[in-house]
Amino acid sequence: MPVLKVAKLGTPVLRQRSKAVDRERLKDGDLAGFIRDMKITMREYGGTGLAAPQVFTPMRILLYQVSAARAKRSGGREVKLRTLVNPKIEIVDPELDVDFEACLSVPFLMGEVARPRKIRVQAYGPRGEEIEIKAEGFHARVILHECDHLDGVVYLDRVDPRSLEYTIDF
Repeated sequence: MPVLKVAKLGTPVLRQRSKAVDRERLKDGDLAGFIRDMKITMREYGGTGLAAPQVFTPMRILLYQVSAARAKRSGGREVKLRTLVNPKIEIVDPELDVDFEACLSVPFLMGEVARPRKIRVQAYGPRGEEIEIKAEGFHARVILHECDHLDGVVYLDRVDPRSLEYTIDF
């Protein structure tokens, strides 16, 4: 069960649109080991989410969670670790919330990004089961951030450059 290497900004895989995953590969368990390794990697680096392109694999797979502490701070609810495959996003409420984001692939920086408040997601789960999720606030933000990675977009493409902050002291 290895910790996977995380691609950093400038790595070409982060700027590619990822390929859809054949549902049969999920049902057959073909990707179970990879998804498990993604979970281990996300936890090792203390991430809230991780998309397959961030570990050098251009497939439409992402993981995320909303910790109890984060849910309390943002007024949302805790979400246990989830896997979404081939997610499709529908914006339910186009009103934008602005908040800080950071990324495992862009270490030591964070900046403000405007994102829609409420979304609906249709996807497959890790065994090919159909999933529909309604998310708002931080929950929606983390899904949208990870879905951006599947399309070759990093949060810096959406950030207000005046809001960038270093997350370490030099």
